[in-house]
Amino acid sequence: MIEQKMAEIKDWCPKEKEQYISDKKVQAAIERNIQVAIQAILDICIQFIKLFKLDPPTSDENILDSLSNYLMHTEKILELKKFRNFLVHIYGNINSGIVFENTIQMIKDVPIIVADFKILLEKNAH
Repeated sequence: MIEQKMAEIKDWCPKEKEQYISDKKVQAAIERNIQVAIQAILDICIQFIKLFKLDPPTSDENILDSLSNYLMHTEKILELKKFRNFLVHIYGNINSGIVFENTIQMIKDVPIIVADFKILLEKNAH
């Protein structure tokens, strides 16, 4: 699902910030896919905590602290989590320019995170 959502985001995202800012339908579609993709990443992190029988996290930040010995890019996941929270909780006051810039960064970071997940799964498949 993450890779599918990211492919859609990449396909829909204009190259220029001004184009993004002027197209409310594209903004809405991308913002929704961003939320779904990031939530899926966070859900996978919770599954890794269960897989490795780690202590249950006491907060969202604890999830990533618990996995820092297993995943190489927890700081990228934390930044994505902050971005998701920004989108979910700001509501009508979202700065489209900031969303565009974060989307471009997300397009670069998510494949790295997904690769990290796959490596971890391969190491623990036996």
